Amino acid sequence: MGASRTLQRFNPLLRKQAACALWRTNRIRDKNFRLNLHTAIFLFFAGALGGGINAVAGGGSFVAFPALLFTGVPPIPANATNTLALWVGTTASGGAYSRS
Repeated sequence: MGASRTLQRFNPLLRKQAACALWRTNRIRDKNFRLNLHTAIFLFFAGALGGGINAVAGGGSFVAFPALLFTGVPPIPANATNTLALWVGTTASGGAYSRS
């Protein structure tokens, strides 16, 4: 029995936190998220607007990240998706600006 299991057995707060963490991961994994047409269009325009803002002045996350949260994407996957998408846009705009 590991040290964390021993602590969980004696500390009811840690046991409750572990149960909540397990419930959250199961809830996210079991969630059957379907992307309908309206949500896809909304996310497309929010991503395009966020990418445009990010390419010109930075700060495109202020548009794209709340849009992902608004459509029901959990916070951690929304953050990862937003970071990856805007990083690609930043790289492409940096290459375009370096040529001119």
